[in-house]
Amino acid sequence: MLRLLLTLAAALIALASSAFAFQGEMRLKRIEVVDAYGFDRPLPAFHILVPHDWQTDGGVVWSYNGNGCGFGMPYINWTATGLDGISAVQILPSENWGGMSYAQNQNGCPQVMTTHLTEFLPWYIQRYRASIRNYSYRARPEFAEELNKHASRTGNALGGETLLYAEAGEATYEWDWNGRTVRERVGLIVVFSVTNNPGGYVAVSVNVLGGLALRAPQGIDPGSYEIFANTFLVVPGYAAIIQEFQARMQAIALKGVMDRAAIWRKVQAEIGEIITQVYADAQAAYDRVSAERSRAMRGVEAVVDPSTGQDIEIPAGAGSAWQMPDGTIIISDDPGYDPTEEHGSGGKKIEREPRR
Repeated sequence: MLRLLLTLAAALIALASSAFAFQGEMRLKRIEVVDAYGFDRPLPAFHILVPHDWQTDGGVVWSYNGNGCGFGMPYINWTATGLDGISAVQILPSENWGGMSYAQNQNGCPQVMTTHLTEFLPWYIQRYRASIRNYSYRARPEFAEELNKHASRTGNALGGETLLYAEAGEATYEWDWNGRTVRERVGLIVVFSVTNNPGGYVAVSVNVLGGLALRAPQGIDPGSYEIFANTFLVVPGYAAIIQEFQARMQAIALKGVMDRAAIWRKVQAEIGEIITQVYADAQAAYDRVSAERSRAMRGVEAVVDPSTGQDIEIPAGAGSAWQMPDGTIIISDDPGYDPTEEHGSGGKKIEREPRR
């Protein structure tokens, strides 16, 4: 299951990407986002490379949602924004929606009866973006392939059946942001559960497993920002801990316990007692094969940080890479590039050492 979660994270990034090769040089900074509130200690949740002068906002959000629809818990809502105030890479939160043909949803939740991403994605986007135009959609079934290994068709006692399957796709469109036209690409992976019972009774559940948005000024392909988005990776140990938390919360829900808002902190405390072992086991399970597959999907490669000796990831295909004294990383398409003349001395070349 852990490999499935990490493959999913990689697929989300690849989903919203297009082929792009940088030219010249880029100065990047590595951002590590820490979940500071979810458990009894801060835990690294994910990391990503962004341009050194971009600003970042958001992170892991713990907010109990008792409506039965909308954001899951926890979820990632994080954005890196360029100096122009428009260019951005955004990690989108997970969400849950659904509907029934024979009853109205409670707590003001909308009836969402869509059973395919071609129908769901425009609805999803227009909840956040008003008056989108020049909309185009592209199915990406290859990025739902791993999840669809678990697709199923199950009968029930009423003589009906439940279909469980995943779909992946991306949409590109224009919309007005602060009076300016921008282009955006959004990629989602969604799991649908559709129950059809005799008499036309239908129930639908739509589980958005998170997504990615790339935004650019008009005239610039938002896919050009994939070089940063590709370096996004959920820390394997953190993914395992969240999986354990959600499994325990689901077990509580199945028991019919109503006051889940009062007990989720208790579940967090229980998990806090086993975090060290879960985290270590998950990191160990994320072996070389898993890591290399994830990197291949995301278009990155592992190199050795010259200051720490630890693995870091940079965009694949860089001719050379240097780490500067302030911790930023300069990559260039020139194998012989030396940044010392332009950026001063003290940089260390990042060597591509054999994998240990």
